Amino acid sequence: MPTSRKHALSDWGSDIDDRLRAAHVTKAALAQQLQLHPSTLFRWLQSEPPSSFERRRVENVLEQLEGTKPSLLADKLAGHDSDTTANQLRDIISELRTFRRNVARSLSDGTDAVPIHDVVYWVNRVL
Repeated sequence: MPTSRKHALSDWGSDIDDRLRAAHVTKAALAQQLQLHPSTLFRWLQSEPPSSFERRRVENVLEQLEGTKPSLLADKLAGHDSDTTANQLRDIISELRTFRRNVARSLSDGTDAVPIHDVVYWVNRVL
């Protein structure tokens, strides 16, 4: 008995499937974000959504999952919300980006190790 069946997807569906694989996102996660039953999404991938509105909705959610379109969290981080949590998260991300740049600079200068205390600090901070 086969463990999986191969069903033909439409051109649009195979494009969505390729984008999901590249983003390391499952179809179930996409269906959950769309608030659809997974079988409905799969039918859409086989024959395309019933309307252009639904098709655009799938595209928007997929762009958010791929990270190419700003999400609500990105809006908060961009300063559209003055929430204390958003400010703390913005500070952590800013410091983490600086640390990443410093590590990249060290690696390009020929240093092939990062001080362990810096790594431990960031692991604890993020957790």
